[in-house]
Amino acid sequence: SRPSIDPLASYLYAIKNMQRLPLFIGSCVHETIEKTLKDYMREKNDFPTPDSLVAKAIAHFNLGIEESKAEQWRTSPKKHLNLFEHYYNLPVADSILQEARQKIELCITNWVTSPIIKMLFDTRAHILSVEEMGTFQLADKYKIIVVVDLAIKWKNSNEDIYILFDWKTGQKSKKTDEQLYAYALFASKVWKAPHDNIILSPFYLLSNEYMKLGHRQKEPIAKEKLVQVENEI
Repeated sequence: SRPSIDPLASYLYAIKNMQRLPLFIGSCVHETIEKTLKDYMREKNDFPTPDSLVAKAIAHFNLGIEESKAEQWRTSPKKHLNLFEHYYNLPVADSILQEARQKIELCITNWVTSPIIKMLFDTRAHILSVEEMGTFQLADKYKIIVVVDLAIKWKNSNEDIYILFDWKTGQKSKKTDEQLYAYALFASKVWKAPHDNIILSPFYLLSNEYMKLGHRQKEPIAKEKLVQVENEI
């Protein structure tokens, strides 16, 4: 027989994994992109159309909202959303939900129509990882965990360039820079990528703006910043 689930443990898990609406919007976007890229890596079929991806992401959003309203997380907190606003009985007007859907549509459309996607079809591009958990050691005793949204090794004639992408559905912050430099540390320590051969690229999906720093960019990866982040982690 299956072991019984501790009700308190289940409740605490649900509370710990509660999401506010903006975070859930980001989850819908990230999960849709992740599944799309992994399906493409596995099957190498035609890439989905923008409309089909938007429909999948919004269906995921709608299902989560309905499950949260029905409090399905109480019986299966791992499978169902527990929305912060619903749990605390905060008003979530239809107009707010419609605005959320519009943000999801814009983020997914900007992503799938971006030059980044065209890179995937180039024979020089080799996908290293998609949302995979990676680890590296600091000072031979600290285990650091990173999850890079998309990592590509771009094979030039005489060198390999490592491009690390980070999808953003929010605004730029100081934490973004620290996160990107942690990715650079991971690439250098695990993939043995030279610092000068790394490009870090956060893509702000809502505003359709993606930045680049590193190899042959206006803003290089500062080695002193790498050392600083390594010391602060």
